[in-house]
Amino acid sequence: MFNKAKKAEQRELQRLADQEARELQAEAARLHAEEVARLRRERDAAIVRHSDEEFARLRRLVESGTTMYLHREQYLPVDGQMNVLSAAGGVSRLLDEMNRFGLQGWEVVSLVPRTHGGFTSHKAPKADPASAINTGTMNLGTDARAVVMGGHSVGVYAFLRYAVNERNFASSEAAIRATITELLPEHLRTPIV
Repeated sequence: MFNKAKKAEQRELQRLADQEARELQAEAARLHAEEVARLRRERDAAIVRHSDEEFARLRRLVESGTTMYLHREQYLPVDGQMNVLSAAGGVSRLLDEMNRFGLQGWEVVSLVPRTHGGFTSHKAPKADPASAINTGTMNLGTDARAVVMGGHSVGVYAFLRYAVNERNFASSEAAIRATITELLPEHLRTPIV
């Protein structure tokens, strides 16, 4: 009898201890969630404050006559024979994309091919000025290596530039604010957990 009562008492004490532990965990989780919510509100307010200050700074620059530039990259799938998604219009599709950007005020600054098949690398021979192969050099510390773009073209990256001046500043506000958001300082981008 005594053992049964003792075991029942131990089970009850264990149940109460487990319940108290669960309540403490729930309270800690609630406090943590409240703290995270507070930190997120503070960070969101800091982001708005930073964005507004940066936008005002850029407005002052433009109003003083400075032209600033927004940049972006756009990938366009193109094969080695300039067929853009072959069934979807070929070269005219590429030109349509470029015209679409141009009509929005974006200027193509550079095109960089994307290839499939990677780079080949070997010890760099003595430079041959008559060589028709377009190589780059990669310094690996003790020796230089020649790097040749290999594979076949699968697309092109178009690097675009958009000039912002006093005349188009107001109509460019959304793009400017999006760029400011992309360039937030690290402490405003770090996730709060």
